[in-house]
Order: sequence, then structure tokens, then C-alpha cells
Amino acid sequence: MKLIVDENVAERLVEELVARGHDVAWVSRRSPGLDDGDLFRLAMREGRIVLTHDRGHGERALVEPVPGVIVMRVTENRPLLEHRVLVDLLERRDDWLGNLAVIVGHRVRMRALPDVQSGGVR
Repeated sequence: MKLIVDENVAERLVEELVARGHDVAWVSRRSPGLDDGDLFRLAMREGRIVLTHDRGHGERALVEPVPGVIVMRVTENRPLLEHRVLVDLLERRDDWLGNLAVIVGHRVRMRALPDVQSGGVR
């Protein structure tokens, strides 16, 4: 999966994704301080899904073009276990593109992103 990972995501999770063969661009290494608009434009240009803890990116995805957004809501105080659970969840599905997903614990809520170019749903 092609991801652009927000600065608010832990390095351990990024490392786990890379170790499992995902194509990951991590903002903390690639473009520290990148603003949200530039993050979405970069995701569009490179065809990457945004992976973040920032709920605001989910709201932004409803009005600005982006290939997909996955918002992770942290629920446990055991980050290593949570990272494995998150990566397993990400790998179990292949319908992330074109959707806004919110992950809470072991659950995933999906919503189709609107086609903001034409005003319809993708």
C-alpha cells in the first residue's frame, strides 16, 4: 500500500509498515512541518493514502481531493501491541482508496469520499 504518514504517527508504526513491504513516505523525515494543504496535494500527486491520528484530516478529506484518509484513534496504552493490531487491520482490507476510514480499537468505520471535483461521490 502507498501511504503518506503524518508527523503525529509514531516511528515504530512507520518502521513496522516498511518492514512489511509498504511504500511509506513519512512526513517527519521527508518534509517536517508540512502543512495540511501541502500534505493533501502531495498525497494526490503521488497517489498515497494519508495515515494520521488527526481527526481534522478526515474533515478536510470531505472538501479537498485526496486518494484516501485513515484516521487512527488510539485506545490502548500498549503501543507495540496497538501497532501490530493497526498494521494487521490495514493489511486485511484492500478498499482504502477513495474512502475515509476511522480505526478505533479493532473496528473500522468507512465512508466513501466525495468527488470534490464534480460534486458527487466517487
